[in-house]
Amino acid sequence: DVDHAPDEPLEPSSAAFYTVDGLRGVAEHLRPGGVLAVWSTFPNPAFEATLAQVFDRVEVDTVAWWNDLVDEEKVDTLFAARKRVAP
Repeated sequence: DVDHAPDEPLEPSSAAFYTVDGLRGVAEHLRPGGVLAVWSTFPNPAFEATLAQVFDRVEVDTVAWWNDLVDEEKVDTLFAARKRVAP
């Protein structure tokens, strides 16, 4: 968990993480079949498309949860991207 969302980085330096080159760098550290999961405050179709350029399979789910700090339900987005399994 680095930022609020791919298009809302908390530090300008983390914006590169969400690019094709940044995600390729992450993928190099995953084993075949490994999964990168990214939690986001908001859905982001552009980031989903970027993940699909690097990873074999991308799934996006919404997660509802109760935030005790503000006493209300929140709905966030979870991106899961699986690295290709070697043939």
